[in-house]
Amino acid sequence: MRGITRDSFAEMIDRKIIFIFGSITLLVIIGVLFTSNISINGFGGDDMKLDDLNQALGNPMMVFFSWFMSFLVFLAVMGTAGLLPSMLVKGRADYYLSKPISRSSLLLNKLLGVWVSYGSMIVVCGLLTYSAIVLVHGGFQFKVVYIFIFSLLSYFCWLAVLFLAGVVSGSQPVSIMSAFIVWVLYKVLSSAKMVQDIISSQFVKTSIDVFYYIIPKNSEFFDISEKLVQGKPVNNWSDFYTTIIVSIILIFGSVYLFKKKNY
Repeated sequence: MRGITRDSFAEMIDRKIIFIFGSITLLVIIGVLFTSNISINGFGGDDMKLDDLNQALGNPMMVFFSWFMSFLVFLAVMGTAGLLPSMLVKGRADYYLSKPISRSSLLLNKLLGVWVSYGSMIVVCGLLTYSAIVLVHGGFQFKVVYIFIFSLLSYFCWLAVLFLAGVVSGSQPVSIMSAFIVWVLYKVLSSAKMVQDIISSQFVKTSIDVFYYIIPKNSEFFDISEKLVQGKPVNNWSDFYTTIIVSIILIFGSVYLFKKKNY
């Protein structure tokens, strides 16, 4: 496990992924620091500082931070989409499969190694950015830990999709497309559920429900974390639970297929 995690960290550095994350985080921090001197004309000509506006509008800086964390997860998904296919090419596959470890352990250790290495990068970039926000605007909230937890869980669920696609196809483009297709299907089915009441066909309604709960709904994780941070009730936990369950099923499917394939 530790060896594969070290390999994942080394791959992250060799492929310059860590520098991409660092550069984007630095730009965001600089942007946050510049907002310290922004003031807005309020009613009666009084100037309102941005941190006052932040409190008045219900902490939009926290919403921005949640969006930034979701963007980091997106970058991590794009950055890791080709890791498993590249591991399974001729030559490298022989090297990994020659190790005294079962295929199921190899795949699970690779998944956890990638999750730990790239997840650590997400957390570090998030901590630096949130520290800048607190430094400039104040208002530290311990509940921000929810955003970190759900970001890591969202990334883990995306890895389940990527690893299944990687085992089945062995192709980096297909792995990337699989994540995009899952995201598009989620958006389409979410829109369909919003208009479900005006659909007359019971078969169509049932089909929408079935496919909606099968498709991973990783984007909902950030909505849930925002509500938890703001102290608002989460009315629907089913999207979270079903996504976790489906992701576990996808991982077991990946392990099963990986044990059956010839390399």
